[in-house]
Amino acid sequence: SSGINAEWPLRPGQMVSPPLHVRNLSWKIKCIPRNFSVASSDLPTLGFFLQCDAIGLKKGWSCQTSATLSILSRKANEHDFNRHITHLFNSKETDWGYSSFILIEDIKNPDKGFIEDNKINLRIEVIADEPGVKKK
Repeated sequence: SSGINAEWPLRPGQMVSPPLHVRNLSWKIKCIPRNFSVASSDLPTLGFFLQCDAIGLKKGWSCQTSATLSILSRKANEHDFNRHITHLFNSKETDWGYSSFILIEDIKNPDKGFIEDNKINLRIEVIADEPGVKKK
């Protein structure tokens, strides 16, 4: 398993981390603060995804992957917030994760320790199989 870390200011707009290369694939964290509609009200949430770029692989590639997506707490006595994914990444589905990973109000809750100086720390642990190419 290999990990990607990113520290970002919590602000509007998509953010993408520098790549981590695992199994000849380029893996990145992508996060997008957004509004998520629940029962006719919009709640600000953080979208959090693992993105895979297959530079140099033939069309028809795929890679079975599992990952743990985390927002890290800066408080020693608090837990990180983790969610898991398992996905077959391929040339048509290059990112996977959660449109609504965590509520922004939970990120901003000082008791949880997720935000400091308006910055959050994100981490993804990636376990990827060797990529394959579908035979015709």
